[in-house]
Amino acid sequence: MSISRKIRFASAISTIALAFGGIAVSAPAAEAVVLCNTPFAGGDGTSAAPFQVSTMAHLEAVGVCGGAGKYFTQMNDIALTNAYLPATLFTGIYDGANHNITGLAITASTNKQGVFKEVRGNAISRDTQVKNLSIFGQINSGAFDSAGGLAGRLYGATVENVNSTVAITGSGSNLGSLLGESSFSTVRNSTAAGDVIFAGGGDNNTWGSGGLIGGAFDSTIIEHSSATGSVLNAGCASGGLVGGFVVSQISDSFAGGNVTMACPVDGAGGGLVGYLGNSTIDRSFA
Repeated sequence: MSISRKIRFASAISTIALAFGGIAVSAPAAEAVVLCNTPFAGGDGTSAAPFQVSTMAHLEAVGVCGGAGKYFTQMNDIALTNAYLPATLFTGIYDGANHNITGLAITASTNKQGVFKEVRGNAISRDTQVKNLSIFGQINSGAFDSAGGLAGRLYGATVENVNSTVAITGSGSNLGSLLGESSFSTVRNSTAAGDVIFAGGGDNNTWGSGGLIGGAFDSTIIEHSSATGSVLNAGCASGGLVGGFVVSQISDSFAGGNVTMACPVDGAGGGLVGYLGNSTIDRSFA
């Protein structure tokens, strides 16, 4: 099964459960090394002197200049243009310092879209971090999978105090206002207010629309977080907070938006979570 976890819904929830049970987990392949030659506003990437991110060009460069133990601090609000090119991969520690990223406007031509296409760290330590940031904009993901305001995919990372008001429109799998999909990651004290609008008319080959995260897998932990945007005309396995929720945990969280589904089979939907598989929910509501 591919990393996007597409599920072909057959005729009943029992078939869905069987399909989820067959998920295989593998670490992502290593990326080719690209030298960092884009100057920032200051800093050297250490914890004592993080790279200073103050422009769209700096934000585009954090991918190639990142790495384990590399630190970045956003110095001011950053307004993006349609020319923005999201980093394919971010690894490191990004502190938004309570600033905004505005004007995110992406029309997807590949899977995984957001301010960063993918945020990746160690699956055990979850050492890569993005924190203290607010994002505003919209993504039209078309038929591609995994779109979220912050990232299309989160793996082995921690997101804390990140707020997304990013509207997502598309017909692929794993669509969420904050994150498309997450694995071996923690999302804490974060919110999403963007609507997620499924434009595929209930194609039963697509699944996983959520107000916060489209699909949360593999020991994802969500705590003290919320989604208030609506999830509309959604495909199968869709929920107000999380769409597909497998082998993961939610605590002290809520969803407040409307959820409507166009899945042509009994495809699992709910105010908080769409599909629930081998997971726990504590002190949370919709």
